[in-house]
Formats: sequence, C-alpha cells, structure tokens
Amino acid sequence: MPPRTMIIPSYSSVQTDPRFWGEKDCLECKPQRWIDDVTREWIHPAKRGSFIGWSEGARDCAGKKLSQVEVVATLAVLLRDWTVEPVLFEEKTVEEGKRRVLKVIEGLTPVVLVQMNGSERTPLFWKRREYTLSVCKILRR
Repeated sequence: MPPRTMIIPSYSSVQTDPRFWGEKDCLECKPQRWIDDVTREWIHPAKRGSFIGWSEGARDCAGKKLSQVEVVATLAVLLRDWTVEPVLFEEKTVEEGKRRVLKVIEGLTPVVLVQMNGSERTPLFWKRREYTLSVCKILRR
C-alpha cells in the first residue's frame, strides 16, 4: 500500500462475517453466542477482530468496559418489557421490514462515529410486550 493510505474497516461487514457468526444466521441477533450459562452469568468473549464496536488493538476505546456494561444494562431494562420493530412502509410483514432496515445498515459510513445514512428510511417503533418473561428465560431459548 502507498504511504499515508487511509484504511477504514467496514464495521457492518466484520460484525456479520459468516466466518465468525455462522453461515445461515450471521445477521440474526442471538444472545446465546455470547452467554453460555445465564445462572452463572458466564459470557464468551468475541473472537479478536470479529466485533469492533469500540475499535480494536492498542488504540481501542479507553472507556470500553464501562461502556459495555452500560449498554448491556440499558438494553436489558428496555427489552425486558418492550420489543422493537421496523415501521412498515410498502412491506406487508415485519420480516420484509427487517430486510429493508438491514439493507440500509449495509450502507453505514464511518465518520468519527458510525452514522446511519438514510435513517429516515428506517424508523422503528417500541411496542410493549404482551407478557414479561425474566431475562434468564428469554436467553435460555
């Protein structure tokens, strides 16, 4: 490579790479990829270089651990009683809406932080769950 070449990794490509996340379900959110036993709260670390949400290597985010704990706690509280689904436009099913959202996510552009281009095409709505299960029961599925 020529000197002073800027290299920007594709976050969405790395974090959905079938070599790390599975051939058929690399785009699905599956907590059991990281959580082995909820009763012992044992978490699998991701393979180095397979998830770069806080950057990677010697210059990764100084607040990475605190940030990870905050993200997990926030998501656990929010998703305990709510689900998030795409707002449907021309689509007839939620699955079709999810495909539209994933297509937009593929076009993410890293700036200082990752920003979603075309976010107006991917509105989401929060829907209260009809019943509440404990997080442990949900993750054991």
